[in-house]
Amino acid sequence: MISPPSMQSRPLPSRTSIVHIPRRWLVLVRGAWVVCALLLLANFVASIPAYYQIMRTVCTLPDPSNCPTGQLTPDTVQALAHLHLSLSSYAASFVALDVVLSLLPWGIGLLIFWRKSDERMGLFVSLLLVLFGGTGITNTLLGLWAGTQSPPLLSTLLNLISGAEWIGLGAFLLTFPTGRFVAGQVVRLRRCCFPLPARSWYRASRRSAD
Repeated sequence: MISPPSMQSRPLPSRTSIVHIPRRWLVLVRGAWVVCALLLLANFVASIPAYYQIMRTVCTLPDPSNCPTGQLTPDTVQALAHLHLSLSSYAASFVALDVVLSLLPWGIGLLIFWRKSDERMGLFVSLLLVLFGGTGITNTLLGLWAGTQSPPLLSTLLNLISGAEWIGLGAFLLTFPTGRFVAGQVVRLRRCCFPLPARSWYRASRRSAD
């Protein structure tokens, strides 16, 4: 028995359908991606010597927690001397490790751009990876070439770049893998960033307050 046309099975829309960038915008979007990547690459390369000099400087602040990430205190410098390690060798090794770890997202981002730059999600993820790689691990290479007395406009721009990384990461978690916002991802993201013990403590504190 042949079912009427209205009852015939139709393919259901795929929830993981790939969203492609329109051809008329593809060249412009790719060009903007390349410009952003080149600027991040310039920041990455120019900040390496400045980061090396910071790592070669001993932190003398009263509170060591205020020292830049990886910078040694006088006590740790003495401990290195007992191990026959110089401050320069430590600085070179620490910076080299940071650079190598930063190159990993660079390589993955470039690979995704090469293979998936015509897809909206592929272009976004590749730019996000290059953004994380171009600023170093935990932003250790973000704007160091400008020095400590950078102009206010440049400082604002660097702060925006730092914030864009985490905003972009949140957008990725909320839209992966379709490139579209999925309401269920909010629940999963909340469970990931707000674990069960913290939620239990929050509910208990609310009950005690009531």
